[in-house]
Amino acid sequence: VGLLEHSEFDSLWVGDHIAFTSPIFDPLLQLAQAAALSPRLKVGTAIYLLPLRPPAIAAKQAASLDHLTEGRFVFGVGVGGEFPSEFEACGVPVGKRGARLAEGIDVMRMLWRGEPCSYEGEFTSFKDVHMQPGTLTAGGPSIWCGGRSKAALSRIGRMADGWISYVVTPEQYSEGLDTIAKGAAD
Repeated sequence: VGLLEHSEFDSLWVGDHIAFTSPIFDPLLQLAQAAALSPRLKVGTAIYLLPLRPPAIAAKQAASLDHLTEGRFVFGVGVGGEFPSEFEACGVPVGKRGARLAEGIDVMRMLWRGEPCSYEGEFTSFKDVHMQPGTLTAGGPSIWCGGRSKAALSRIGRMADGWISYVVTPEQYSEGLDTIAKGAAD
């Protein structure tokens, strides 16, 4: 605890993969442990591969982390796809990852209200589910999305609270912000 508090870090961000080129732990478990060691550290995923998980389970885990961190959790999500074998291992087609991400965000935000709800989508459907507790943070943790493609950037503008840019030039970053703004205006 002492080293973490004295190092003056403002936040800790961890990535996510089921199968990767090197060992990697579950990001939500890592963040729960780190947040327990510091009462001020903001924690976030950069990024959590939401299309690989059922969104109701991700919603429950994120809501729990929102409570355990007392609102210091930022849920960075994205489509992934660099390792098709992890999609295969999870039984998820790589080609539907963008649509699964968008639907997953909708489902999570609905469940985070802590009220009975129903959902009918392409990948997820349920009736009269009441996930309790809802999130500590009104509306749920902030959702930031990763991505570089035009489709991803437009989705960020429509659905996300922030952008986690990755491997972009200054020009790509500027163009990305323009695309996000256009997506938000639609």
